[in-house]
Amino acid sequence: MTRGLVLAALDRPATTRLRASWRLDGAVLRITVRDDSPEVAAVIPARGLTERLTALGGHWEVDAVPGWGTTVTAVLPVGIAEPPELRPLDRLNPREAEVLTGISQGLRNRQIAGQLQLSEHTVKFHVRNILNKLNVSSRGEAAALARDLRLEPVTHRTA
Repeated sequence: MTRGLVLAALDRPATTRLRASWRLDGAVLRITVRDDSPEVAAVIPARGLTERLTALGGHWEVDAVPGWGTTVTAVLPVGIAEPPELRPLDRLNPREAEVLTGISQGLRNRQIAGQLQLSEHTVKFHVRNILNKLNVSSRGEAAALARDLRLEPVTHRTA
């Protein structure tokens, strides 16, 4: 990135001096190249460089003053990106999704337990976890959320 910015500045014939600097600003790396070229017509770096910068989640900051020079800064995020927010149903493990399928079909705990070959106590445990993970207070709310978010039907395991 720095090399591309320096070469772009040197391509302007009126450039006699330039300065390159790097600054780590929290989770952002700022690569700045400043030149003294009075020309500001071709300040934006080459398209290939822009494509690379945007692919990395960065952007340009350009300050060009005719007769004084140009400062081009590549702003790049560094570090680990935050994971995307999960859909509420993505928080459930496969067994909880199976239990939620039973709930959304209007089945009671005993019926779900029989269908999934679990104890009724285990189903109650899963129901409590489902309510917590989905941030709802009742089976009806969980079933409505499953319907609204289109819970995919889970195929039941066979022995």
